[in-house]
Amino acid sequence: MQDDLTLYELNQFIRRFVALNVPESLWITAEISQANLNKGHYYIDLVQKAEGNDEIIAQSYAVLWAKTFARINETKTSDLRQILKQGLKVKLRVRVDFHEKYGLKLVVDDVDENFTYGNLALQRAKIIQRLQKEQLVDKNKSIPLPWILKKIAVLSSSTAAGLKDFMTHLEHNEYGYTFDIQLFQIAVQGVNTEMTFLDQLAKVDWTKYDVVCVIRGGGSKLDLAAFDSYAISAAIAKCALPVLTGIGHEIDETIADMVSHRSLKTPTAVASFILNRNLEVESRIVQMNQEVHLLARKQVQNHSLTMERIQSELISLTKHNLESAKQLLLNTKEQIDIYTKNKLQQASMQLEQLAQTVSLLSIENTLKRGFTITYTDKGKVVTDAKSLRKGDIVETQFYTGKQKSKIQ
Repeated sequence: MQDDLTLYELNQFIRRFVALNVPESLWITAEISQANLNKGHYYIDLVQKAEGNDEIIAQSYAVLWAKTFARINETKTSDLRQILKQGLKVKLRVRVDFHEKYGLKLVVDDVDENFTYGNLALQRAKIIQRLQKEQLVDKNKSIPLPWILKKIAVLSSSTAAGLKDFMTHLEHNEYGYTFDIQLFQIAVQGVNTEMTFLDQLAKVDWTKYDVVCVIRGGGSKLDLAAFDSYAISAAIAKCALPVLTGIGHEIDETIADMVSHRSLKTPTAVASFILNRNLEVESRIVQMNQEVHLLARKQVQNHSLTMERIQSELISLTKHNLESAKQLLLNTKEQIDIYTKNKLQQASMQLEQLAQTVSLLSIENTLKRGFTITYTDKGKVVTDAKSLRKGDIVETQFYTGKQKSKIQ
């Protein structure tokens, strides 16, 4: 080989070398960093990252022609378009093609769908095991669900298939309930899902909302793979509010569903759950109101019966007391009459005795017994002889008659 070559000559040499030394086709594993569809052809950037970090240690360009895609897709159980997406690991059978003008490219002849699904399942199992080890699977379930769900934070895309169904079901409910709903826009599939989800969930003020709803709508298993992310699942588990998921799948359950407070099959089912929750609370309030009324009525009836019984007892007791008081008054009156009669008799006898005493002590009887009364000329009774003087004129009264005397 000569020392001086043109670029074309060098590329011709590389082309012959590749054709002679590289097998016609071989299976490789890689991660899709970008996949563009143009006129039915897939133009794919493949990378390989180092273990344990995201450092790219190899990259190459591949193409899947439209006719080959159609042929391969007919033999697969799933749509290849779900596998040929950014961020997914794939196993491809490729032919190494080198062209002097266009350079190196890998031409895809086949796709192993089981590898991608198996790799996702393995990653999923590791994430679930990690969440279980960190005790995050039931963390959000332990948050009490508010009695009434009115203020709702919704994480979804404005173009998500199920968002309109969710909003319509809530806003036009038959019960007349009203809701305060705030949309936090996220990507619901692809590599931007995790970043936008974490960013928007961090903006939800847990003091202003009753619940967080993650709404997506229908999709294939690979469409929903973003919600098997550890970061998204851990954020849901650690959320201060209960999280309801309506990602829109009937069979498969994402890890985000597993760690949420409640997983519903569809966005409409989430809306129904919220309505039924409020209806249940309203029914309980109505029932409690009825029970309170019945209890109050029963209490009133019981108190009424008690009052009637007390009133009857009071009337009976009052009559008894009145009868007792009346009998006591009669007995007292009788005793007073007897007492008064005895006292009057005693007083009458005392008066008679006093009258006899007074009669015996009267001046007339006293004079009759021989006593006399001496008066001075001034009419004063003489009780002391020493009060008289020689020459005084006194008058002595006898039982019959009076006699004047002169003191000598």
